[in-house]
Amino acid sequence: MPGNHHIIDWAKILAILIAVGVPLILVPIFNLAIFCVLRKRPKTVATRSFSASTSIDSEQPIRENCVLGSRQRYERKVTRTIVAIIACHIFTDSPSAFPFIWDLLGQDAPIWINWMVPSPNYIYMFCGIINSLHLLGKVLNFFLFCLLSEDFRKRVQIMLRKYSKTLRHYRPAFM
Repeated sequence: MPGNHHIIDWAKILAILIAVGVPLILVPIFNLAIFCVLRKRPKTVATRSFSASTSIDSEQPIRENCVLGSRQRYERKVTRTIVAIIACHIFTDSPSAFPFIWDLLGQDAPIWINWMVPSPNYIYMFCGIINSLHLLGKVLNFFLFCLLSEDFRKRVQIMLRKYSKTLRHYRPAFM
């Protein structure tokens, strides 16, 4: 049935767009939106808490500069985290489109494109590598969120210290 072949081709194109294209576009957009929201926060919120607690007016500009400096450091950390997440996502998720494209092109591709389609044995191997890369991207995303967070690292250190004290307490005497 020649009509079914076109439906399958369109389904493959739709799968490429939905599974790979849309996330590659939306992840950077949403991460940049988070960054824009953080940058548009009112800058006076942090300085009000200092001005209410100080009685000397000459210290207020110094404290405001300190608050702005720490805010800039925070924004740089957020920027680095967002850039790392976007780069990781693009690097690990974009190869997922290749199996779809290879299947869409198939063996009846024009000669000028045919060299881009590997043999079926290599496609199987490449799919395993691409799936591993995709999984690695998901794991890296978690670690980027967690390990780039200073608060998270401090909590893990506290938890590990408590755990190591517990282990030392229950260690047998002959060790």
